Amino acid sequence: MRDRAMSRLTVLTGGTSGLGLEVLKDVLSADPGARALVLCRNQARAFQMLNSASASADIL
Repeated sequence: MRDRAMSRLTVLTGGTSGLGLEVLKDVLSADPGARALVLCRNQARAFQMLNSASASADIL
C-alpha cells in the first residue's frame, strides 16, 4: 500500500505570491513527501518560486 503522502496531491492556484505561496510552503513543510501542482499566470514569478524551492523539491 502506498504511503498516504505519496497518494495525495495538492492543487494550488496563485501559488507564486501572497497567500497562495504561504499555503504552498505550509503544505510542503508539514509533510516533506507531499506533492503540489501550482497553477499561475505570471511566468516570471513562477521561475522565482522555482529558483527558491528547496533542493528536495521535485519540479516539472
